[in-house]
Amino acid sequence: MFSHPRFYCASRSRWLGLILLSFLLFAASASAATTPVITSLGNSGMAPYAIHVNALSSTLNAGDRSTALYQWDFGDPNGRYNTLVGWNVAHIYDNPGTYSVKLTITAQDGSVASTTSTVTVSADTRTKIYVSTSGNDSNSGTSTTSPVKTIARAFQLMNNNTEILFQRGGSYTVTSGPDINKNNVLVGAYGSGDRPVWKWTTAGSYDSICRLSDPCKDIVIQGIEFDTTFTPEYDTAVGVSPDGTNSTIRDCYFRDVGDAINCNRIPQGVLIMDNSAGTIGGYLVWCEGSDLTIIGNTVANSIEEHNIRLANTSRVFIGKNNLTNTIKSCIWDMTGTYTYVVGNTLKKGRLLIGPNFAVGASSERAKWCVADGNTILDEGIILYPGAEQTTLRNNYIRYNGGTAITAWAYDSSMNRNVNNLKVLNNTHYNNTTTVRFFDVGAGDASFTVANNLVVAPAMITGNYPSGNMWVQDSGLGVFSSISRNVWAIPQSTPWVANARHYVWPYWSEAAGYKTESQWAAYSVVSNEKYENVTLNSQYLPPSSSSAATWARKVNGVITDMYGNFRPSSGNWTAGAAELNPQSGGGTNPPPPPPPTGATYNMQDGTNWAVSVTANLIDGAWERGVPAGDGTRGDPIHDYDGSGACYLTGNRPGNSDVDGGSTYLTSPTVSMQGMAQPRLHVALWFYSQQLDNDLMTVEISNNNGSTWVKLEDLGNTNGWVNRTYNLSSFVTPTAQMKARFTARDDPNDSITEAAVDSVIFCDGCAAQSLADITGDGVVDIDDLLVVLVHWGSCSGGCPGDLNSDGQVDIEDLSMIILNWS
Repeated sequence: MFSHPRFYCASRSRWLGLILLSFLLFAASASAATTPVITSLGNSGMAPYAIHVNALSSTLNAGDRSTALYQWDFGDPNGRYNTLVGWNVAHIYDNPGTYSVKLTITAQDGSVASTTSTVTVSADTRTKIYVSTSGNDSNSGTSTTSPVKTIARAFQLMNNNTEILFQRGGSYTVTSGPDINKNNVLVGAYGSGDRPVWKWTTAGSYDSICRLSDPCKDIVIQGIEFDTTFTPEYDTAVGVSPDGTNSTIRDCYFRDVGDAINCNRIPQGVLIMDNSAGTIGGYLVWCEGSDLTIIGNTVANSIEEHNIRLANTSRVFIGKNNLTNTIKSCIWDMTGTYTYVVGNTLKKGRLLIGPNFAVGASSERAKWCVADGNTILDEGIILYPGAEQTTLRNNYIRYNGGTAITAWAYDSSMNRNVNNLKVLNNTHYNNTTTVRFFDVGAGDASFTVANNLVVAPAMITGNYPSGNMWVQDSGLGVFSSISRNVWAIPQSTPWVANARHYVWPYWSEAAGYKTESQWAAYSVVSNEKYENVTLNSQYLPPSSSSAATWARKVNGVITDMYGNFRPSSGNWTAGAAELNPQSGGGTNPPPPPPPTGATYNMQDGTNWAVSVTANLIDGAWERGVPAGDGTRGDPIHDYDGSGACYLTGNRPGNSDVDGGSTYLTSPTVSMQGMAQPRLHVALWFYSQQLDNDLMTVEISNNNGSTWVKLEDLGNTNGWVNRTYNLSSFVTPTAQMKARFTARDDPNDSITEAAVDSVIFCDGCAAQSLADITGDGVVDIDDLLVVLVHWGSCSGGCPGDLNSDGQVDIEDLSMIILNWS
């Protein structure tokens, strides 16, 4: 039976319409899905080969690029920095193989999507040219037995696919910087000893010690020390000037230069990794160009400039660096787009975002900057007008007497303001009377402030320009939302009772101070909390405090400062660190509570901290297997036989402590309630001049806020055991740390130090150095080891208890004195 033709046509049209509508809805849904896309500068090359990738072509089903999490896994678990977080990142593969790069995007709504791409790395077949101070430029340079002598000759021999290797321990004069204008070139070192030194000697020339020229591609410079014969100033010679595509500068040292690395040639794809610098004249890195990754670098200070400064850049990753600057900023994201600043430690120098105030073109902007999980000490964050789409999240800022975050007011001469700023889940610690978490002026727009934690036990509001929020405006018009923050309660409010915040166009007006109720009356303010909170060593509040559960999910925050995923719903912890991270997520495990007692054989350096004074030239603490031969007072093996220990300047040759102090600080350990709290440690200290240079051992029971000296140690003539009864010095707590300081100040002697086998315990006994067999007693078995190895022992052996290169009467005496 057939339907009426008119009815059939109408029904068919209706069904076709429904089908079309369903298809359109499906297409719209499909187009809205998060789709990760990996964009790379290349995907194949010769080891060592660096790859630069970014995710900015990806689409998101919710939010924007600042509210999503971009996680990278380079499929190289034995390589440095195999996993990273950011819009653009880079990785260098040292070994040939086929690798899978994985990008995982977590969108604002919590949905997750991944994609992969392949990288092919071939074996190193570059033609090698060897350079030695004992070489001859008439040699071929093709072997270590026939090296050339000078940098100039080596670079005359350079072609595509060349490896130029300088003998370690040598110093090579540079009067005119060599130019790398070929492809697939590696410049490095061979042999043993200190890094080879390129010494610039040309006066009055702001030039480059090593220069790269476009269209060079796939260049690696590694393991070189760049130095000059001049006092470092801004216009002293530059260490390296990259250009072209895909260059890597890693494991280099910069001494007495102007800029260490200057990218004003506008390179594309530069990996600057694991370099270090003393006090230099200018920048560690002047950034121009695109796809720059600056990771794992250390700088002591700059005489005239910022550590890292960006100008008209696109896609810059700055992560895991340790930067100090007593003059200007550690990092200045001045102009450009897409800067990701994550996991750095900044000391004394601020993080600055935005173009020069009232200088340059009015169109200049710094757009799309995320600063996530940084530790900023003794300074804060400043935003200049022209900083747009900035997110500050999960940062810990300790700034006594200063402002944690400052947003400068509208710049009328340039028609620039600070737009679309998010200040989320940051922690500010300030132990002085004058406190300002956020200082903001009039004329800016669309600020969100949520889930932040202020710890300020000594704050006074009234007699000082002090308050949790400091708004130099007639109201809160610059804010879109202020919510779920945990603010400090002042210890006193001598001018205006119960004052908490300040809102007024200028300072010194009592009406500007706002009480809790007055603050809550603003339409953009909701659900604020006030409590004086304490923090542990991981910057976490007590689980019983309001801060532990007061915060809530906000757009733009997915993890905490340690990379742990925050809960997908419900309560959050205010501040930078999450007390209860969501299980199954995160790039790192949650920070553990301090162990009760602990033993460290130095095979793992997790949570040990190394710092230096600004005047230290060389010889910072580092963990490793002893590399020296003992001729300069350094140990030739570790103490307990496990392999590694902490040493000062662990390189053969001239690598001792010079010109300052270096500090080695242990993880936090709980010794709460111990009846006999003891610290056992094996120490080594050598000072050539037997002068005032000493090794200082200290203990802290308040997580390093203050220190008590246990001993000043002079020459030890090898490894020595020390046991300290800590209750004679401090009351044991859950926040115990040990610190070991080696110094050579003034720089007038060879100074070497080492630390191994650190034990925090309750009434326990450390293994004696004389217990060679490790069975808990010093007996005939240990005596036999000494007798078997009697005599010369220059290469190190178990019977050489004092590491003097001889198994002799001194080692026998140690057995007898410790006989058990």
